[in-house]
Amino acid sequence: QRKRNAWTKVMQRYEDFNERSRDLRIEALDTMVPKLIRNMEANIVDGNPKRPETGKTMTYGKLNPQTFRIEIPDRFFDIF
Repeated sequence: QRKRNAWTKVMQRYEDFNERSRDLRIEALDTMVPKLIRNMEANIVDGNPKRPETGKTMTYGKLNPQTFRIEIPDRFFDIF
Protein backbone atom coordinates (compact mmCIF):
# COMPACT_ATOMS: atom_id res chain seq x y z
CA GLN A 1 0.00 0.00 0.00
CA ARG A 2 2.80 2.47 0.89
CA LYS A 3 4.60 1.87 -2.41
CA ARG A 4 1.38 2.40 -4.33
CA ASN A 5 0.73 5.68 -2.47
CA ALA A 6 4.29 6.87 -3.15
CA TRP A 7 3.95 5.99 -6.84
CA THR A 8 0.61 7.84 -6.98
CA LYS A 9 2.28 10.97 -5.56
CA VAL A 10 5.11 10.75 -8.09
CA MET A 11 2.66 10.40 -10.96
CA GLN A 12 0.59 13.33 -9.65
CA ARG A 13 3.70 15.56 -9.58
CA TYR A 14 4.49 14.43 -13.13
CA GLU A 15 0.96 15.26 -14.29
CA ASP A 16 1.09 18.64 -12.50
CA PHE A 17 4.38 19.44 -14.24
CA ASN A 18 2.93 18.45 -17.62
CA GLU A 19 -0.12 20.63 -17.06
CA ARG A 20 2.00 23.67 -16.15
CA SER A 21 4.40 23.11 -19.03
CA ARG A 22 1.58 23.13 -21.62
CA ASP A 23 1.29 26.88 -21.06
CA LEU A 24 4.95 27.54 -21.85
CA ARG A 25 5.95 28.96 -25.20
CA ILE A 26 7.81 26.49 -27.42
CA GLU A 27 11.28 27.73 -28.34
CA ALA A 28 13.70 26.33 -30.91
CA LEU A 29 16.63 24.38 -29.48
CA ASP A 30 19.19 26.33 -31.51
CA THR A 31 18.05 29.62 -29.99
CA MET A 32 17.79 28.13 -26.50
CA VAL A 33 21.35 26.77 -26.20
CA PRO A 34 22.91 30.04 -24.95
CA LYS A 35 20.08 30.45 -22.43
CA LEU A 36 20.49 26.85 -21.25
CA ILE A 37 24.23 27.33 -20.82
CA ARG A 38 23.71 30.54 -18.81
CA ASN A 39 21.17 28.73 -16.63
CA MET A 40 23.57 25.86 -16.00
CA GLU A 41 26.42 28.24 -15.19
CA ALA A 42 24.19 30.16 -12.76
CA ASN A 43 23.58 26.93 -10.86
CA ILE A 44 27.24 25.94 -10.40
CA VAL A 45 28.36 26.54 -6.83
CA ASP A 46 31.34 25.69 -4.67
CA GLY A 47 31.25 22.12 -3.47
CA ASN A 48 31.53 20.83 0.07
CA PRO A 49 33.68 23.32 2.06
CA LYS A 50 34.93 20.45 4.23
CA ARG A 51 36.22 18.68 1.10
CA PRO A 52 37.51 21.40 -1.26
CA GLU A 53 39.12 18.76 -3.48
CA THR A 54 35.65 17.90 -4.75
CA GLY A 55 35.52 21.25 -6.57
CA LYS A 56 32.33 22.78 -7.86
CA THR A 57 28.91 21.18 -8.00
CA MET A 58 25.63 21.70 -9.86
CA THR A 59 22.45 22.64 -7.97
CA TYR A 60 20.29 21.36 -10.85
CA GLY A 61 18.22 24.51 -11.08
CA LYS A 62 17.55 25.01 -7.38
CA LEU A 63 19.15 28.48 -7.39
CA ASN A 64 17.86 29.66 -10.75
CA PRO A 65 14.90 27.45 -11.70
CA GLN A 66 13.65 27.71 -15.26
CA THR A 67 11.36 25.51 -17.28
CA PHE A 68 11.52 25.32 -21.05
CA ARG A 69 9.54 23.73 -23.84
CA ILE A 70 12.03 23.11 -26.60
CA GLU A 71 11.36 22.27 -30.23
CA ILE A 72 13.87 19.67 -31.39
CA PRO A 73 15.32 20.39 -34.87
CA ASP A 74 14.54 18.03 -37.75
CA ARG A 75 18.17 16.85 -37.82
CA PHE A 76 17.47 14.88 -34.60
CA PHE A 77 14.40 12.99 -35.85
CA ASP A 78 16.36 9.91 -36.93
CA ILE A 79 18.08 9.70 -33.56
CA PHE A 80 14.96 9.42 -31.43
